[in-house]
Amino acid sequence: MSRKNSSTKFAAQNLITKFALFPLGIISSVLIARMLGVEGKGVYSYVTLLSSLFIPILSFGYGAGVIYQIGTKAFDIKGTTLTNIIVSVLQAAFIAACVACAWYFGYLGKTGEQIGRIEIGIIIALIFLNTVFQFTSKSILADSWFKLDNLLQILRKIIIPTCVVLLILFSQNNVRGGLIGLLGGVTFLLLLQQYNLWKKYRPTFAFNKDFAKKSYAYGFKGWIGNIAITANTRIDQLILGGVASAEVLGSYSIAVLLSELIWILPAALGQVIYNRVAGDNNQTTSLKLVKKIHRILLSFLLLCTFAAAIVGPYIIPFVYGSEYSGAILPFLVLLPGTLIMVSTKLLAKLFTASGHIAVTNKVQIISSIVSIVLYIILIPQMGILGAAIAATIGYTIGAVAFWYYYKKTYSERLFDLFKVKRSDIKWAYERCLFLWNRIKRK
Repeated sequence: MSRKNSSTKFAAQNLITKFALFPLGIISSVLIARMLGVEGKGVYSYVTLLSSLFIPILSFGYGAGVIYQIGTKAFDIKGTTLTNIIVSVLQAAFIAACVACAWYFGYLGKTGEQIGRIEIGIIIALIFLNTVFQFTSKSILADSWFKLDNLLQILRKIIIPTCVVLLILFSQNNVRGGLIGLLGGVTFLLLLQQYNLWKKYRPTFAFNKDFAKKSYAYGFKGWIGNIAITANTRIDQLILGGVASAEVLGSYSIAVLLSELIWILPAALGQVIYNRVAGDNNQTTSLKLVKKIHRILLSFLLLCTFAAAIVGPYIIPFVYGSEYSGAILPFLVLLPGTLIMVSTKLLAKLFTASGHIAVTNKVQIISSIVSIVLYIILIPQMGILGAAIAATIGYTIGAVAFWYYYKKTYSERLFDLFKVKRSDIKWAYERCLFLWNRIKRK
């Protein structure tokens, strides 16, 4: 199978999976939000954030190195699985120790005051489970085992919410019950992942020092950029949880969740752009594809954003309950930022795949610095609204920086990234028809 057909097939499978997960994610978020209430949802969101946020930040780029080393066939999963698990556990121990110390000395802020001994124990356990799961997923994706990855994504949206809802129902402490359910769901998924991996590859019981060393060496190059990405999209909730009440974080988490729904399409198509650009020596052809996808997606999602801005203020209190009305204003403020972030996501794939990773890192660092400074200034003064304003400004700065480097690097007109042509609509229709035929055949 050619690289082009392989990329198209992966895009179709990935897009189908993400759209299948869309209603499941919304339904589960509504159920959990209503059952926990706005304060409980804030604590729940803070715990899930603490159990996953620092994994990419304190990994020193190891995950990206794993993808590169296995993806280029320098190493295989059979000879590196045990190494991956050992490294994951060691890194998790370091991250867990940092979080536990912050909790013990009272550095987790106002929302952190509602985290007791049992909750911090759950956070520590989740850090270990999530770290092993995430780094193993890197190996699976690098070896192109997309079927298992898609299956785990679907089950994650079913198993975890089911466990959370059931434990909330049968627990006197709703938040604690939900967190125990989360722990149970994540444990099940990790066991399922490891079972399938060990069954297929039959890994060797040996620590591959060379693999670990080279994974860190390669991944460290883009580590700062990865920190910037994480900080730019999640540090707002960490700061908000530290200086504001759980109720505020509960409302903001819903606003963020809903505003980021428009990222489903660029997330599904991003890997296609990366694969096509990386595997195509003809820069003109690559740029033509990127410009076409950029124009179509941004125009279509602009219409979706307008629609969301109109119906959102009515849908949020109706679906989630009136106590989440505080999410409406930050949701509206976040919408322009998440829309313009689509441009950033697509152009980042172009620059990275074409060998300009330094540009990608530079833009992400600039954007994250602006966002963090604004978070620190605005959140204490304006709370939830300040977080939304800072995020939108940070996203916009990142996109503008990418537009500048796009024009400078490729000598292309910015106008061509935005004006939709009649041929674009025809091209998009043909691709949608192809995708629909694939779905019917399945």
